[in-house]
Amino acid sequence: MADQIPHFNCDPIVTRRQMLQRCGTGLGSLGLASLMASEGMLNQAAGASAGSPTEAMRVDSAGRITKPLQPSFHAYLGTNQTGYNANSLGNHYIQYDTDVYDIGNNHSNGIFTAPIAGVYYFRAEAYTNTYATQSWFIVNGSRTNASDTAYRSNDTNANFCGNSVILKLAANDTVGFHPYRSGNSSMTVNANANHSWFRGILIG
Repeated sequence: MADQIPHFNCDPIVTRRQMLQRCGTGLGSLGLASLMASEGMLNQAAGASAGSPTEAMRVDSAGRITKPLQPSFHAYLGTNQTGYNANSLGNHYIQYDTDVYDIGNNHSNGIFTAPIAGVYYFRAEAYTNTYATQSWFIVNGSRTNASDTAYRSNDTNANFCGNSVILKLAANDTVGFHPYRSGNSSMTVNANANHSWFRGILIG
C-alpha cells in the first residue's frame, strides 16, 4: 500500500518546519518524532519556555541518540580516607571527594542521590592499605540486597576491590559504596584517580 499523506488543518502556505511545529495530528507519535528528528528539531526539557528551549534529546541522521541531561557522574578519591570503618554493617562508605563530571549535580562526597525514580547502574573501585573480604552498596544508609561481591584474602591484588550493581531507585534514594572486612574498623582508602573511583548513570 502506498504511503498516505495525512491531512493537516494548517495555513496553506507554511514551511515544512512550521508545519511540524503547528500540526502533527494524523502522523502518530512515532511518525511525528521521526519527522522532527529529520528536521533537526529537539525535544525540550520539562518546564523550558518556548523562547529558551533546552536540548534534552538529539537524534542524528544515522539514528544515534544522545541525551545530554541524562543523570550520570564520575568521581574519585583525591585525598586519603583514613579511619574508614570496614567492619561496619551500617552507613559507612567511601567519600569520593573529587568529581570528574556530575550531570545534574546528584553526587556529593561518595553519595549519589537519585533525582527521579528509575533504574540506575553503578560501578565503584577502591585501593586500600589492606585487603577487604567483600563489598556491597548501601541504599538509604543500609546494606542493600543482592549487591555483594566476595574476594579471596590471599589474592595478590587483594588491596584492590571493585563492585557493580543495577538498582531500581525511588526519587531521593541515596547510594554509596562499602568495602567490608570483619574486625577492621580503621582502614585507609588510598587516594588514586585510577583505582579509587565511583561512577553511575540512569539507565531508564
